[in-house]
Amino acid sequence: MAQSQRDRTYKFVFFPDSQGGCIRTTTLNKVFIKYWKEADIGNSEKKTPRVYDFRHTFATKSLCNQIDKRIDINAFLPYLSAYMGHTHLSDTAYYVHLNSEFFPVIDHYAEHDFDDLLPEVDYE
Repeated sequence: MAQSQRDRTYKFVFFPDSQGGCIRTTTLNKVFIKYWKEADIGNSEKKTPRVYDFRHTFATKSLCNQIDKRIDINAFLPYLSAYMGHTHLSDTAYYVHLNSEFFPVIDHYAEHDFDDLLPEVDYE
């Protein structure tokens, strides 16, 4: 019996191996470190970045960009999560970090959008 098109499961991987599966994370990291050192990027005294550091940076910068555009983050997060291949928002949240780029944005929102949340006290 032939399997229908709908029943087939497709697997998309960013780093496929020669058999159509995924390259193991340990192998990917070893290759990445090898080429990073060969490229002589940055200071050799500093810790070499990991492949997943780029995922963390991507998630954080994507969120910052949407905040700067005043896009509703609750509407954006499911798209970012799907784009990163996650099925749960908590998996995506793991990659988002508060950094120096967030603080001016948070300060702006706190100053303008949340003024009425805690009203000013009229007495000292």
